[in-house]
Amino acid sequence: MKRKMAALTAAVLALSLAACGTGSTASQTGGASQEASSSVASSISQSAGSAEAESRTESAGPEADSAGTSSVSADAAATDSAAETGSTAGTDDSDFSQVLVDDENIHVEIKGIEHDSLWGYTWKMNLKNHTDKTLMYSMENVSVNGVMSDPFWAEEVAPGKEANSDVSWSTSDFEDNDIEQVTEVSFTLHVCDSETFETDYADQEFTVYPLGEDAVQNNTRETGENDLTLFENDQCAMRVTGVNPDGEWGYTLDVTLVNNTDQDVYFSVENASINGVMCDPFWASEVAAGKSANEEISWMDNSLSEAGLDASSVTTIDLPVRVSSSEDFSAEAIIDQTFTLTQEQLQSLGG
Repeated sequence: MKRKMAALTAAVLALSLAACGTGSTASQTGGASQEASSSVASSISQSAGSAEAESRTESAGPEADSAGTSSVSADAAATDSAAETGSTAGTDDSDFSQVLVDDENIHVEIKGIEHDSLWGYTWKMNLKNHTDKTLMYSMENVSVNGVMSDPFWAEEVAPGKEANSDVSWSTSDFEDNDIEQVTEVSFTLHVCDSETFETDYADQEFTVYPLGEDAVQNNTRETGENDLTLFENDQCAMRVTGVNPDGEWGYTLDVTLVNNTDQDVYFSVENASINGVMCDPFWASEVAAGKSANEEISWMDNSLSEAGLDASSVTTIDLPVRVSSSEDFSAEAIIDQTFTLTQEQLQSLGG
């Protein structure tokens, strides 16, 4: 969302992965729905993973179990169910390796890390498909150092074949989230039939520690002096941290979202109004359990003009916010409230 190329890739990839597990891109609550497209996912996976490693470090240690949803540590003292890593606490993770899954159906392995690749911080992945079906490999609900940061990655592997693929995070996304060194990456690994989108081959949560568990840092943004807190309780929080009338996608609110619960949740906005005129940003964001996210809520210029508005004329925003379970939209919302941002508040935030 922070960079146009990454945002466009995310939007298209979300369509292809929506049917393959839970999906990492938020769908608007009560609003628009997403449909899967395997052909789009295939084209993205081929274009996004073009750079391959000249050499890769051989992985050692026990194999990881592909069933279940247990979290896995890359620390050398991990339990028998975790994949073993050759990394210890320190500052050099270039030789990091970890087998995530190795069974009769698939093999998924991190074979090394690059910090200065074309796309940014990159995991060099080795994927093997032992089945007679074409499989789609993807990562969802990805967080880095406790902050949601999706590499928007997917890769198709033909029956009986293997592939070397790059999982890359954009440099600008790390800069926006103040991530200087990656110490913890949590995600759900999905491996499914690319035609039927069944997730029988892998649907498992992992936590990887490239520098060891002792080196973990948390990049959840602290509350700033000028932040506008919309709500904050023991379950979740939402703060407006800035306003940019000339944002890349239009009039933009910078927001920080915090999920303190043990379930994944959606933050969404629907039926918003500006200066008393209905004008919706059609925005939602999924935040994994115990994680945070730095997001942008944007009103595109054509949406403003259709409502007879422009960025310079915004004085009041009515923002209906809903926070609900990602698993059960029919469940009672954690937050379902409209918040009014006044002209004075918007100006103090930069608007």
